[in-house]
Amino acid sequence: MYTPDSSIPGSPLRIGRCPMIRLQTPPAFPFLRAAALTALLWATAGVPREATASDGEGPEYRDRQVAVRLLAGSDIAAFNGRWGTTLVASLADENYHLVEVPELEDCEQLALLMAADPEVLRSDLNFVVEGPEAVRQMVVGAVGGGWADFEFQRMAEAIGVATAHAYSRGEGITVAVLDTGVYEGHDVLHDRLTWPGRDFLDGDNEPRDEANGVDDDLDGMIDEGYGHGTMVAGLIALVAPEARILPIRILDDEGRTDLFTMAAGIEYARLAGARVINMSFGARLETLPGLEYLFQRCAAEGVIPVAGAGNDNRSDLPLYPAQVAEVFMVTALDTLGVKADFADYSERVLVAAPGVGLRSSYPEGEDDEEWGLGAGCSFATALVSAEVALILAQDPSLDHGAVRARVASAVTDIYSLPGNEAYLGRLGTGMIFLPLALGADQTAVPGIPELAGLHLDAYPNPTPGTVRFSLPGGRSAAIGPLAVFDSAGRLVRRLDLGATGIGIWDGLDEAGRRLPAGAYFARLSTPAGVLRSKVVLMR
Repeated sequence: MYTPDSSIPGSPLRIGRCPMIRLQTPPAFPFLRAAALTALLWATAGVPREATASDGEGPEYRDRQVAVRLLAGSDIAAFNGRWGTTLVASLADENYHLVEVPELEDCEQLALLMAADPEVLRSDLNFVVEGPEAVRQMVVGAVGGGWADFEFQRMAEAIGVATAHAYSRGEGITVAVLDTGVYEGHDVLHDRLTWPGRDFLDGDNEPRDEANGVDDDLDGMIDEGYGHGTMVAGLIALVAPEARILPIRILDDEGRTDLFTMAAGIEYARLAGARVINMSFGARLETLPGLEYLFQRCAAEGVIPVAGAGNDNRSDLPLYPAQVAEVFMVTALDTLGVKADFADYSERVLVAAPGVGLRSSYPEGEDDEEWGLGAGCSFATALVSAEVALILAQDPSLDHGAVRARVASAVTDIYSLPGNEAYLGRLGTGMIFLPLALGADQTAVPGIPELAGLHLDAYPNPTPGTVRFSLPGGRSAAIGPLAVFDSAGRLVRRLDLGATGIGIWDGLDEAGRRLPAGAYFARLSTPAGVLRSKVVLMR
């Protein structure tokens, strides 16, 4: 068993069964930073997960568990001696510990009494935190379809994914996904995950999205959180395809975790080098727990936390941690750009993003290519996390405030749409539009009528084998690739039109194979809309 040397500054200290770690280690000493990360893993293994509730209406918490933050220099062993508690786990950067209270004690009352201890900065029940989609079972798995349905879904067009990729693809940026884990075998996630990930439920480095087939939380729904993390990761991969995704499993297959495990996941992500932390979960708490320092430290280091507003169509009590000042709060829109019927709204919302009918990777099916449909602020959050990755890849020097300003300003108007008038100022600044966040000209905003109602030119058509695609009226523009699909909707070829706006298709697929006669469909996403053309190939 590893026994650290407590005489080395920054090294973990073992107290009882759990180590403490000093996370103030300067980034200039990566070997010490790695030691802190290793200690964090030891500190958070094996946290009991049974939950209870204070009453029928109050927020749930882990039975007999209290999280305490002590003054710097205070001794957790001495604290346990005073209160008769037992250390469960520790994140001792700020002297933050999870303790178990004696069996016959009133957990709520004891947490209140601990707050009066002169060495205690904060004491909280270890509240249960949930993924909003798990509460309403808003993930529909195994819906079929293919890559084209995923890559060219309506959402991608609405936020300008194809155009954005001419400016940035997220290269060099790590996005931590704190969720139910991921199914690493899916084709969408192939070679896009960074390791080691972390599973804080099983205590290992294999954060897989898995289900046990049991209704563990007795809510009448079985494994309602399953697939959530894989779908969130897939959406991030779609929007920021060259970003690295760091999977961190803190939610179980019912979509539940607790505050202490959430804190451990955030610290792991920060220490592992993530620049973006996607948090698709939350709890409704009247009083904020004493974890603001985690997010303040993230912001100071240029790490961007992003979280969903919630799925209860309310504005009176925003989800924690989305309501923390340093967190980018995101709400969801439907396919028409109107507030989704379930989406929470608040003056604290930063931006809105599509959050209904989104297709993404799902952890089932043959050939590692199954798809799920989801609705919820979690999925809108994933799109904003990916947007942040695109921005940081373009300019890694941007700090928290600069990124926030960029995201808030790169939007299209939604308040003029029927149905949104009642929410003025409570859906953020508008719907995200990626090209604007990356420096595209204002003419890239949807609604510019330059190409409205026009079709992609194809000549000759029908064709014996080769066809010339061009923008209508001889226009030229630097735009993304043109995609050709067969009659079954399968993507068969991509063509780069380049600055000339002209592309030649030779009737071959991506592997150079001669395609059979039949109808094919070309699609080109432009800043002003989508151009389409039907081509008949003759042999």
